[in-house]
Amino acid sequence: MKKSILSFSVLITFAFYAFFSSSKSSIVSQLPQPSPDLNITPFIPITASSKNFKNGGYTGTVEDVYYGNIQVKATISSNKLSDVQFLQYPNDKDNSIKISRRAMPILKSEAIKSQSNNVDIVSGATETSVGFRKSLGSALTQAQK
Repeated sequence: MKKSILSFSVLITFAFYAFFSSSKSSIVSQLPQPSPDLNITPFIPITASSKNFKNGGYTGTVEDVYYGNIQVKATISSNKLSDVQFLQYPNDKDNSIKISRRAMPILKSEAIKSQSNNVDIVSGATETSVGFRKSLGSALTQAQK
């Protein structure tokens, strides 16, 4: 009796698995696919190699980061990224202010350390981090010799 119950359970489990694994692939194929004409800008790291930045201040593009805008100004001294100032950042809601205040010093420090816009995404501040990378990248592109 125990063997027949066990065999029946295994058979039912196998039947459910077979049914749901085959229906899963048809469900996935029915999901909407992204449009090929989406305007998604890929991340392009801009990195300093030996003395390829011109000294001066360079203002990056304004990037919409859902809760506001991000815009940075890169300062190049001695052909190196020496400072990053936030000209705009999300600051209209308490949570946005909290996130920005936590993320901005990390992003700035990492950019100066790496001499690049190729910084890690700050946990909890993904949109801000992506906007920072894009705005700083546009500023560093202007600063290239």
